[in-house]
Amino acid sequence: MNSIIIYSDHKAFNRYQFWFLAIKQTYSENSIDWDSVEIAMNEAFNNALLHGNKNNGLKKIKLSHEINSEKMLQFSVLDEGIGFDLKRTESFLANKKSDTVGGRGILFMKSLSEKFSYSINPSCVELCFPLSV
Repeated sequence: MNSIIIYSDHKAFNRYQFWFLAIKQTYSENSIDWDSVEIAMNEAFNNALLHGNKNNGLKKIKLSHEINSEKMLQFSVLDEGIGFDLKRTESFLANKKSDTVGGRGILFMKSLSEKFSYSINPSCVELCFPLSV
């Protein structure tokens, strides 16, 4: 698994974008819906930065990617936050008005990826996308 550590400071998103672009170039010959990957990964990274690490420049986000055993491009986003209750969040989102701003990131990640998983201790999101040559 290839990974990078990014501190949650004011340059974090720029470093993330540089990392993501390098991955996109590495797998450019594969047929991947990069728009979906980018939207889902931006959301995962921003959640780790803003909600998980609370923009604390001393906290880190670990980003990883690999081709998993199912021949999918798998990303992991690990932050140093306390996590959240995914079931409670999904229940809240199901009862929200569709025009309410915020809270849709989890739904985006789940709908845009082939597989979505979330864990607490450590607080980690994993997203998988189909990879074909």
